[in-house]
Amino acid sequence: MFPDLKLARATCAALLLPLGLWLVGGPAAHAQLGQEVVNTAEISYRGLAGSFTISSNEAAFVIEAQRTSSTITLFRVAPGAPDAVTVRLNGTGFSPSGAVSGPFDDATPKGFGFGEEVGIVETDRILPGELLVVGVTDAGQNGNPGEIETVTVTVTDESGDAITLRLFESGPDTGVFFAFLQTSAEPSHADDQILTTPSGTSLEARYVDAFDATEVSLDSALVDPFGRLFDSLTGDLIDGATVTIIDTATGQ
Repeated sequence: MFPDLKLARATCAALLLPLGLWLVGGPAAHAQLGQEVVNTAEISYRGLAGSFTISSNEAAFVIEAQRTSSTITLFRVAPGAPDAVTVRLNGTGFSPSGAVSGPFDDATPKGFGFGEEVGIVETDRILPGELLVVGVTDAGQNGNPGEIETVTVTVTDESGDAITLRLFESGPDTGVFFAFLQTSAEPSHADDQILTTPSGTSLEARYVDAFDATEVSLDSALVDPFGRLFDSLTGDLIDGATVTIIDTATGQ
């Protein structure tokens, strides 16, 4: 082997070692969470024996989310409630197969568009057929501060129905994610975007960090517990109310 080639290879190895460490440990600009990044370094030189190019082995790694704590919360859509908080919903997706990997179809309710601002209140009880919002806070899932990202949750009712939702970040660089959840008192198809929630049951929302299976957040709500009446704006119980049911066909 020519001396200059030995020197070049030794030099290349010395340069690529710290470079490889940087590739594995350094930041990857504009990369998406879960994306595999592959890098190869080259060094070219001209010696007595001619021109040479030496390439390193590929250095590959996957962009993972930071390990941060998370919360999941169920909300009622109640824009007129005095304690309502206005949030922005940038879409809703659901997985017809129930798989957290998708594919996902659009499940945005009619009358709501992209970037819709909605007034919501946190709740631990709902009425069958109510439109809900599911929210997740997880700063670690804000991998790209310039884009709206997504997380996935599963909501299950005691009746046996379940739905896998894709939540969209409320805006770039927020780490807060929302999606609509339509419920129904009547049984719905197992693969649709509606969750069956009969009276007297309860539902559970479950979020698992896609990069850390030990990071699990839960929230739950009762469905029309004991047939009680609630204020549609505030969610507060109404005492002493009398309910009259009228058949619209007969008026009686």
